Amino acid sequence: MLLRARSACVVAYYDSSLDNDSPESSAEASRVVSGAEVDEAVEGLSSRLSNTDWCECVHCQVLANFRGIECLCCREMGAPVPTAQPYGCITEHQDFSVLCLNIAVLHVAYLELRAWGHTM
Repeated sequence: MLLRARSACVVAYYDSSLDNDSPESSAEASRVVSGAEVDEAVEGLSSRLSNTDWCECVHCQVLANFRGIECLCCREMGAPVPTAQPYGCITEHQDFSVLCLNIAVLHVAYLELRAWGHTM
């Protein structure tokens, strides 16, 4: 299921560490991140809770129960999104509702990720 979603270039929250074919991904995955880098990144994302100026697709919303780390525009999620949806929001893609909003598909994807050892 995950492979089919990838082949359609629709992978929510793209994770480059899942790409086993590139040698850089293993080097990036093994890189140690300092506490200061994490604090700086979280602080930058926390500032997104007060507005949507950071949104590039014009469909992002900030909800009351959001955390700063959840405030990401689909345009900031890596190469697959612009490939699948060159303009506009990924939610406008014809396969978005089938692959990302269907409970059965999400359950199968969850089971596959869990089988591969990915924690949610």
